[in-house]
Amino acid sequence: MAAFAFMDKPGLRAEGAVRIAIMALQIAAVIMLAWLFVRLFWALVAPLSISFGPRLGTFAHAGAAAFGPAFKA
Repeated sequence: MAAFAFMDKPGLRAEGAVRIAIMALQIAAVIMLAWLFVRLFWALVAPLSISFGPRLGTFAHAGAAAFGPAFKA
């Protein structure tokens, strides 16, 4: 990456702890971007998904009618 080109210049070479910190920040950035894309995808797809609420409610009422008070939804 161009942002980390300073690591290859003599005299400005990052040592162990700094390299680990930079790598940890890069991993965290990738994880955050992946989470952002998942949230964006879900926000776009969720309104298109089918709701099963009324159908399951119908089954629950049918069960209550068939089994009486022993079956409660």
